[in-house]
Amino acid sequence: MEAIINMERSEYNWLRAGVIAQVLCLLAQIWSNVSPSSQQGGRVNYIPSFLTALAGAMFLLAVLIAFEKWPFNRKHRGRNTTEVEATLFLKMMIEECDLFLRIYRGLYADYPEETKFPLNYKSWPEFSSGKIWTVAQLRLSCFNSRLDWFVMMLKAGFRLTGWKDSPEIFDMPKDSTRMVDLLESLSRLRIVMLDKVKVLEGR
Repeated sequence: MEAIINMERSEYNWLRAGVIAQVLCLLAQIWSNVSPSSQQGGRVNYIPSFLTALAGAMFLLAVLIAFEKWPFNRKHRGRNTTEVEATLFLKMMIEECDLFLRIYRGLYADYPEETKFPLNYKSWPEFSSGKIWTVAQLRLSCFNSRLDWFVMMLKAGFRLTGWKDSPEIFDMPKDSTRMVDLLESLSRLRIVMLDKVKVLEGR
C-alpha cells in the first residue's frame, strides 16, 4: 500500500492540542461527579469517572506515541511508514469509535430529550451564560470536542494513506444531526475501519 508520509507540522500540533483538551474534559467529568448535585445519600461516587479519565488519558497518550513514530519531521520526509503502523492507527481509532458508541448510547438511553441533537452547540449552555450545567450537557460538550479531534485525525489518516473512502461522519452537519443518525454513522465507520484492518493483516 501507499504508506503514510510527511504528516504536516500543523496537524501534529493539533494532535497535541487535542490530547490536552480531552484530558481537561475528562477531568471536568470527574468534577461533575464530585459536585454536590451528583451526591446521593451523602456519598460521592467519583471512582468510575476517575477510571474513565485515566483510561481516556492513557489512550490519547498512546495515540500520540504512535504518531511520534510517523514521519512528522522534515528530516523524515520521503520515508514510508509500515503497514503495521497503519494497522495500529486503525485499531486505536476503532477503540475510540467503540467508546463513542458506548457513551452516546448511554446518554441517549438516560437523557433522550437532552441528547436529541448531540452535535448542536445549543444542546448545552454557553460558558459565559452562568447557567448550571447538567451531567448530560457537560458530557455532550466534552465528547463533541473529542469527536471533532477524532474526525480530524481520521481525515488526515485517510488522506495521507490514499484511501478514497469518505465516511458519512466526515461531513455530518452539526445543527441537524440526530443522535440516532450519529450512532448509525459511527457503526458504519467502525465496519469500514475493521475491513481495512482485515485487508492489511491479510497481506
